[in-house]
Amino acid sequence: MQSVIKETIIAQLLLLPQLSDKYLAQDPSYVFDVALWLKQTELKLEPMRSPLVSTLASLRGLLEASDDGYEDEKINNSSRSKRKGKRALAASLLTQADTILNTELERIDTRFSAANEKLAQLLALVFAKQPMPIVQNMTTAYLNSIWQTLGEHPETKSMYLYLQASLSATDRRYLLQHLLINMIVDPVD
Repeated sequence: MQSVIKETIIAQLLLLPQLSDKYLAQDPSYVFDVALWLKQTELKLEPMRSPLVSTLASLRGLLEASDDGYEDEKINNSSRSKRKGKRALAASLLTQADTILNTELERIDTRFSAANEKLAQLLALVFAKQPMPIVQNMTTAYLNSIWQTLGEHPETKSMYLYLQASLSATDRRYLLQHLLINMIVDPVD
């Protein structure tokens, strides 16, 4: 399931340049759009039971609290209008959300890195002994069949069981797909 969280975060982060452009253009909808982006990101992560949801909701709450007089000590509001102060707060909160989400991506990538190495070793061991069926479209059924093949050999059984226990089926397929794409694009001669 970490792969789904990763791809969801990446999709949401790719929307940030548009928000930054709105800030630079002094678009009056910027603050509303930041709050909307935070809410949409929460809603996309909520079904995956990600703790990031509460963090993003808290940031969105701070933005709304500025209407009630909340001022962030990092932002000097003395020489700004209330509207400009809220825009600055929105930009600051968006930067915090970006940092939090990127930290989560790094955590997922670190976890996947170790599993990816083990999975690559399994693929190398199995397919050095037998040819790999190459297809144009990597369906779930194809990835599942490759995964099953990895567990059929005595020398790979323990690593297979380790990966099966430590990764969800979705995450295994995600990593397997990326490795297979690399194998097909850069076939060994």
